[in-house]
Amino acid sequence: MTTSAFSELFQSPLAGRYAIERSLGKQVGRQTFLAYDLQSQVQVVIKLLLLGKDFQWQDLKLFEREAKTLQSLHHPAIPRYLDYLDINLPRCKGVALVQSYIDAQSLEAHLRAGRTFSQAEVQNLAKALLEILIYLHQQSPPVIHRDIKPSNILLTDTSDGSMGQIYLVDFGSVQHLAAKQGTTITVVGTYGYMPPEQFGGHTTPASDLYSLGVTLIYLITGQHPTELEQQGFRLHFQHSSLAPIFVDWLKWLIEPSPDERPASAKEALQVLENPRSRRKRVTIQQPKHSKIVLNKTPECLDVRLPQKGMFRWPIVVLLGVVSFIGTRWIHTTIRSTPALADYAGKGLYLYTKIGSITTLVVVLITLLLVALLYKCLSSRVHLRINRKQVSLVRKSFIFEWQESWGATQSVEQILICPLLRTYEVVIQAESREYTFGKGLLTRAEARWLAHELSNWLDVPCEEWKN
Repeated sequence: MTTSAFSELFQSPLAGRYAIERSLGKQVGRQTFLAYDLQSQVQVVIKLLLLGKDFQWQDLKLFEREAKTLQSLHHPAIPRYLDYLDINLPRCKGVALVQSYIDAQSLEAHLRAGRTFSQAEVQNLAKALLEILIYLHQQSPPVIHRDIKPSNILLTDTSDGSMGQIYLVDFGSVQHLAAKQGTTITVVGTYGYMPPEQFGGHTTPASDLYSLGVTLIYLITGQHPTELEQQGFRLHFQHSSLAPIFVDWLKWLIEPSPDERPASAKEALQVLENPRSRRKRVTIQQPKHSKIVLNKTPECLDVRLPQKGMFRWPIVVLLGVVSFIGTRWIHTTIRSTPALADYAGKGLYLYTKIGSITTLVVVLITLLLVALLYKCLSSRVHLRINRKQVSLVRKSFIFEWQESWGATQSVEQILICPLLRTYEVVIQAESREYTFGKGLLTRAEARWLAHELSNWLDVPCEEWKN
């Protein structure tokens, strides 16, 4: 727009009603203004499409579609359609869409100002935006926004520091999805936020979910999607401060294939509010020859590992042999030492006669004592989980003691972790990690046990790689 054409818009109210106040933004062939409605005495937004040298008929088609779409929508988080004008000034010709003004900054402006968003805030934003998408996608035919990004999402400020109202704006790329076609063929959107299928001119409601997921990741990481690592069509982002269940949900939204994303915005919202409703259960059979004992009911799960103590049976046998040799040595020493023989007198003769029996008795008693000591010092490790808490229980022949690991509801993920030659299972809670079976599990046992815990607790299960 030339300076003279721009100034002409400010000289008199458009259609004798809308007084232009200032420019809000511009694109090639388009201009957005803040204006004052002299009739209703409220501020409005006027989007102007210029019929100049950069004009293309496709632009007019999208502009008219945006106007018709806004006219058919009635949602408190979407700008209201107010008017549609033909502009025919001497130096400025085009069409204008008048819509309600929302006094709020975009998420992009909030990020530029240095604002950061916590996981709880991002989840609340996601819920609000999903509610809007549910409304759009339930229209007949479904309305696909196709350009969800931080600059098209407005967030009002609040005086008490709470999360403000969310609005979804700029329906300039919107598409009505015909039920018979199932897809569209117009390539629009913003690079970085567009799903892979949109580059080929095809969009579905799942395309909006992808753009939403990328937008939320931008809010969390502060990194533009073009700055994130990408392998193939899959985005990778750092998420050390986020709950694994929420990370899993975000990854679900940005799956490269539309078929792997939520089937609808409604399903995405349901899983966000109840993350465990989505998870697929994996059933693995217990490995053969495994000595792990697992008992489970709907209210309790108990895992008992093989007995672990200070001694092993080879040591018991070794002690028995040592006691036998020691006893025989004492017996031989008494018989071969004259001084001891004189001192023992007749007792030596009796000892000599029953020496073999005495040796055998001593060996048996020693073995029994060692076995009893082994039993007392050995312990069985139980992982006991009920609907309230997770506990580690150690049981010996004499004692039993229990260590509480925290609330069951705090468990977020089960990990299968490799060690040098064995595996362990890690229970990841909100603020701590608990290891179970360290040095005692094979990979097959660790995978089976981890998935059993995952299924019972209804949390994700992941295997770490070396």
